[in-house]
Amino acid sequence: MKITIPELKIEETEGFTKNDIFGRKDFGERLANLIENTDDSLVLALDSQWGEGKTTFIKMWKGHVEHVRENKLKTIYFDAFANDYQKDPFLALISEIYEILPVSE
Repeated sequence: MKITIPELKIEETEGFTKNDIFGRKDFGERLANLIENTDDSLVLALDSQWGEGKTTFIKMWKGHVEHVRENKLKTIYFDAFANDYQKDPFLALISEIYEILPVSE
């Protein structure tokens, strides 16, 4: 028997609200400031054991930086596990990037 906790529903525009029971908003804000203030290329990795809240944090952070913060950032949430059936995962990833590019007329 496998017991799992139901997935936490986080609205796209919600950010760090009532669901931020671990108080990660401050870390999320520092992360956003790091991204805004770097002049170099930047690769970040969020690493932790299974079930420790990586997906929850990223979904809250995405809502925060896109909808709540004064200085908004554009982000892409790409779930590699949800797209692992793709023959060429690069096409799935690039389609997500294409979605946020501005439309030129």
